[in-house]
Amino acid sequence: MLATQIVSNVYAISFGFVNAFLIDADGLTLIDTGMPGNCDKILQAVAELGHQPADIRRILVTHCHTDHTGSLAAVKTATNAPVYMHPADAALVRQGQSMRSAQPSPGLPGLIFRLARPRSTGIEAAAVEH
Repeated sequence: MLATQIVSNVYAISFGFVNAFLIDADGLTLIDTGMPGNCDKILQAVAELGHQPADIRRILVTHCHTDHTGSLAAVKTATNAPVYMHPADAALVRQGQSMRSAQPSPGLPGLIFRLARPRSTGIEAAAVEH
């Protein structure tokens, strides 16, 4: 089973190093969408819980990183659910960007940042209603 129950009506969908979550109350709420290519796994988890894609009534994105917004456009297309996220992040996602610009600090932390930061920040653009 792809969805692991955490508490009553709350499920985690693991994508390896990051999770999405489903809350089953007044329809489904999907929290985050994982990397690009995770849409099928999300929809499979929804089906395993006895639901249809249209049962996802809202998508909440916690922050603008590729591992949280990567499959947003595909999930939105499959479900037609409205998306909720911070206005600054929403503006980026509407343009197909998944990371805010950032300046590394000097020294070792800055070097680690430069080495660990993803090189590509592009995603498929998606509408964000709220």
